[in-house]
Amino acid sequence: MPELSSRDQQAKKAVFDKWSKYYDSDHLWHWYFNAGYKKVVFYLIKENVSLGRSLDIGCGTGGLEEIILKNSFKSNTLAIDISEEMVKVARQKIVDQQIEFLVGDFNDLKLQKESFNNIFILNNLHHFTIIKDFFSKIDSLLLKGGHLFLIDPNADGILRKFWTVILDNVFFRHEGDVKYHSFKLVDKILKELKYSIIISKNFYFFSKFCIYRK
Repeated sequence: MPELSSRDQQAKKAVFDKWSKYYDSDHLWHWYFNAGYKKVVFYLIKENVSLGRSLDIGCGTGGLEEIILKNSFKSNTLAIDISEEMVKVARQKIVDQQIEFLVGDFNDLKLQKESFNNIFILNNLHHFTIIKDFFSKIDSLLLKGGHLFLIDPNADGILRKFWTVILDNVFFRHEGDVKYHSFKLVDKILKELKYSIIISKNFYFFSKFCIYRK
């Protein structure tokens, strides 16, 4: 079942469609997003991880895919985003048979179970409010031994909670229904699903960078 009503979904799409026009030229957030993508790729290189079949949830304009290709990785990647305009920009920037860009809401998509070696959820976990159900679906899609990569603002602690309020009410007040999550809760849910924590680090203090293995 979708988390948002049809009206809320359309409103959220409209926000990201508008952002797509200046997403890559928004220096502050483009720098922050790229820093996260580079951390992911650094781990992949350092640990010699084979990408295999990968899923990128909330791909935006294809920033992660761009950096992966620049580093000569071979990956059969499905990159999805709710915004048609974001995906349009991604398709214009990246033309590669290894990568399929798809417009869609992850909650509504029917994907083959246990079909991905890696799943990336970078800077959009807060768009999924019911995370126990969300991670249950993620778990059904990820192969045994696969990696789950997460980056998102962390709601643990007073200062970090205050920052999420600023994000919600100043920077991204038009994004609609969002919820910034405690990574203590994320860890608990994934441990119950028998995941190992490979990396769990603060990312510019207010966010968290985590890698889990199934």
